[in-house]
Amino acid sequence: MADIDQRVSLRGQTVGFIGLGLMGRPMSRNLLKSGVRLLV
Repeated sequence: MADIDQRVSLRGQTVGFIGLGLMGRPMSRNLLKSGVRLLV
């Protein structure tokens, strides 16, 4: 079983969203705040 505390860093990576909706908007905002490049 994988260690639960292990985290993946997305800083400097590009993440794509197809549509934002009610849940995607806050998630994308948090990604932008943490330094992730975002394509919508």
